[in-house]
Amino acid sequence: MKCHDVQRMISGFIEEKLTDEQLEGFLEHIENCQDCYDELEVYYMITIGLMQLDEDHTGTMDLKKNLKDFISEQNKELYMRKRLAARRHFAKRAGIVIMAVILAFCSHTLLFSEQEIHTLNDFKDAAAVSLYAFWFGEDAVTEDMGDISETSDVSSGRLYFEQHYPVILPAGFSVEQRGLPDGGNMIEKELIVK
Repeated sequence: MKCHDVQRMISGFIEEKLTDEQLEGFLEHIENCQDCYDELEVYYMITIGLMQLDEDHTGTMDLKKNLKDFISEQNKELYMRKRLAARRHFAKRAGIVIMAVILAFCSHTLLFSEQEIHTLNDFKDAAAVSLYAFWFGEDAVTEDMGDISETSDVSSGRLYFEQHYPVILPAGFSVEQRGLPDGGNMIEKELIVK
């Protein structure tokens, strides 16, 4: 940024009307150019001094210190706005990636599942098997669940999976799992504190 551009922006800086890009260039320039800083100082003293006289300001009028504080405050605000914008940008991109992964997983489960999916529970069952296959490999699914007969329904497969791969809990807790007595496909879990 050139000196004549900065000198045209002095009033906008004092009135806090510069965009973030303009403010960044302005602050960087006045930090490195003593002539422009002196011009800003004079303009600041005149503008703020007249405003304080109009308001019958009775406090100290150390305008040089006030200008340094104002510049420091503008630097901090600019930094915080840039940081917030970067976080928002990251959050948007992370959200898009997460949604794409979820969509790809759901699509894969619906398209390549060996079971017919008619209900939400059917989808949950197929998703559990698909997720297990993703983490441990397709061979692990057929080995670990191979003793389940072909005639059994998918719910019993989920029951088997939940019985043999319990939930990981913090130290001092365990989960006792057992099938319900009525022969249903639900699992009763009881939290036990050691």
